[in-house]
Amino acid sequence: MADRNFDDLATKFARKIYGGSKGAIRMAVLERDLRDAGLFENPPARMLEAGGGFGLFGQRFAPLGTDTTVVDISQAMLAEGQAMWREKQTVATDKWGTITWQHQAIQDTQGAYPLVCCHAVLEWVEEPEVVLSQVVERVDESGTLSLMVFNEVALVWKNVLFGRIEKVLSERLHGFGNSLTPKHAFTIAQIEAWLTERGMVVERISGVRIFHDFLNPTVRERLWQSADTYLHLELQYSTQPVYRDMARYLHFVCRKSKA
Repeated sequence: MADRNFDDLATKFARKIYGGSKGAIRMAVLERDLRDAGLFENPPARMLEAGGGFGLFGQRFAPLGTDTTVVDISQAMLAEGQAMWREKQTVATDKWGTITWQHQAIQDTQGAYPLVCCHAVLEWVEEPEVVLSQVVERVDESGTLSLMVFNEVALVWKNVLFGRIEKVLSERLHGFGNSLTPKHAFTIAQIEAWLTERGMVVERISGVRIFHDFLNPTVRERLWQSADTYLHLELQYSTQPVYRDMARYLHFVCRKSKA
């Protein structure tokens, strides 16, 4: 079976996920973590977004002078990202970095980068350990990897809340084919072990969407009317282990240890 290609959902993702509360929380947590790691104060000269889709972090770092390469197997998502980027370039200066959009798989990339972002990719590929190894190879010595993955704990909770007890007990939690449920979900211990085996040192783990996905839709909509307050809530609890461990996604900030 092939890795999941989102050509059929690019427009929906741009509008409903990245353009709504889910995307806002995701960006807030990841940006906070990368800012705390010093990457906005001292932006890298180059970065790679592996499975980068719309290139959201390339678009965030390029105005700081970072040259970015965005790779993805979805031509449609790359096209959406390029359209977003063209709109932003109306205010660009010669101090901005460039963004190169490449329609290719992660394993076809070359070179090493001071910053590599790989967000919500491993859960959609057939062989996540193999892909993680390929991603880590792209991280320069002492470079930073920003890795976000689908959380198995949240997947179990979500299924129980919807009454899918038999599905949970038989461990039939993951999606198949073109399902919008990812092929894989991961635990913190599992990802930490994989990263350590590949010479990465985990410096921070945060949860993305601690409460959001478990709220009644009416309550969620009401809370989002005060978006700043709600984002503050998600950010405050995103690093506290008990709450973090139940988040929909897990964000790992790691550095490659010196050989």
